[in-house]
Parts: sequence; C-alpha cells; structure tokens
Amino acid sequence: MAVIYYDSLEDGAPQMTSSGTSGNYTMKINEILEATLVNGFNGKPGLGWTKEFVSELEGSDRTVYKNKSAYDDDLFLLVQSDAAYASQIKLQIAESCASPEQYSGYSSVAAIRQQTAGNQRWHVIGDERTMILIFYSETSANQGRSSSHNPVAVYVGDFDTQGSPYSKGWGIVCPSLQSGNLDGVHVGDSVGSLGFDKNTKPSTAVSRPVTQMPGIPWSLDTIPCYFDAFFARVTESFTGTNLALTHADFEPNVQLKSPWHIILDKKYIYRMRGIFCLYPFLCHINSGYNRNWAIKTTVHGQGYLPLDFKSTSSYWVPMLTYIQTTGDW
Repeated sequence: MAVIYYDSLEDGAPQMTSSGTSGNYTMKINEILEATLVNGFNGKPGLGWTKEFVSELEGSDRTVYKNKSAYDDDLFLLVQSDAAYASQIKLQIAESCASPEQYSGYSSVAAIRQQTAGNQRWHVIGDERTMILIFYSETSANQGRSSSHNPVAVYVGDFDTQGSPYSKGWGIVCPSLQSGNLDGVHVGDSVGSLGFDKNTKPSTAVSRPVTQMPGIPWSLDTIPCYFDAFFARVTESFTGTNLALTHADFEPNVQLKSPWHIILDKKYIYRMRGIFCLYPFLCHINSGYNRNWAIKTTVHGQGYLPLDFKSTSSYWVPMLTYIQTTGDW
C-alpha cells in the first residue's frame, strides 16, 4: 500500500483542539486518528488500521487501534488525552489487549505535548504498517529561532528488521518515553522531533521503544538504544556556506539519501520506515527567519516533510530528518 499523507489544512480535517477544565481535559486526538488511520477523508482512504476498543469509563477517551503488521503479530496502539493537561497526548503500544484498561507486554509511554499556545497544526503520514504523527502550534511557525518551538513527532508501527525473523518487529519513538503504563505517566518533553538527538551513543539506556527484545522476556527495564543515519552526526563544522537557506536551493542539490536506523543493545539494527537524512542539508530557518520545517518539499520526484530533530536556537542548524510523504516506504 502506498503511503498516504494527511494535513490539518485539508478539507474536512478534524482539528487538534481540547476542551474541559483543569483535571478534566479532552484533546480531540482520537478524532484525528480515527479519520486518518481508519476512515479517511478528503477523498483519501484511511491508512488501513482498525479501531479495536473505546473505553467505557466515565471521562476517559482511551481508544485502541491495531496495525496490519508485516510480522506474525500486529501491535495494539493505545491513545488517550491526559485529563490534567489540556495539550497532552499519551500513546503506548502493547502485544495483547483485552480492553482499553487491560493490556500486557507493553512499551514505555509516549507522553507528549506542544508547549506553545495557539491553534495546533498536525500531519499524519503512513500506511497500514506504520504511522507518523506530527503536530505543532501555528504560532511557532512564525516565531523565528527559538528552541521551544520545534514540532513534536511520534513514530508508531513496523520497523524493517533487515531480514531477521522476529514476530514483534515494531515500536514507538518520540521525544519523551516514560516507564510505566498510561495511568501513571503525565507531562513529557515537547522539544525535539522524534528525540533522535537524545540518544546518540550506543551505550545510552533509554526507556522501552519496543515491547520485547529478541529472546529476552518482557520487563519494564530500560534498553540500550540509539539512532543513527549516515552523515547525520557530522554537523559541527557546518556554517552558512554549507547549508541551503531555501527549499528551492535545497531540492535540486540533494546527493545522498540515508535511512535512519534504531539500534538496540548494540545487536539489533532496524530501519525506521519512511525517515531519511538528506544531504546536503536544508537550514531550519531561512535568511528571513522563517521556518523551513514542516513544509512539503520534493526531491528526486519524491515528497518529503523536513523536521528539526533537536532543541536549539542556533541559526545555522541543519535539518537531519525528512519524512517521505509519497511512494512506498
């Protein structure tokens, strides 16, 4: 199935808004996911996921979706608003799920929110196996260089396990993964798309982006994990002469396309579907201090959505992550 790209500016798109009072907020995240993962809108089908359960508990909007994995087992994705915080969303994957409140074999929780006020813009990109959700304040797109205005992005679904036989070749990646379950986790990190910059060394122990490691029983233990792509680390010496300031300068000059990988316990290398490093780089803001991120670009006939991956206020920051929005992952 080809990748489908959804944007909150499209006709018929549900909007990312919240309602309620302190201690009882509801974010319309599940309206967005039902529209994109399941039903589709604006003449496009859904990504091919299914909605399995909706919580019957009063005040809870916890909803469970399931992908169509290429592996033996599909993953369950649990999503809910955080009642205590108007802009927070919590996501978690699990191996089995009997109801929204009864599930086992789970990952850590992606507890994410956008700190900047204003209308929230969102994008959903993916297929029946993998979904990437991106959101940010419309205000932040016009704020110049500030470390607190990066988009928030979360990856959920299949990895390419490079031919390794593994029935659970999927995971969840975002700026903030916190140990525990949905009931006990609250406000997380909203700065730095996908959180790649937080895990730069092979020895870094992070929360569980996967449910199980091959051959290791499930537990809540952290996992030595990091992310890498060819040329994605060689940025210290770059100046204005090394970076494209505009999409028009960037698009015709890309020479290298390198996929991002997640490396677990220094043993297992999985390719992240649809996420690439493109070189030479595009600067995260142009000479007029306007954002270059989250603006569709076309490189060698394929569509991409460029993102920052780190928190910074430096002007000359190369964008190192590009989400492919057309073709197949």
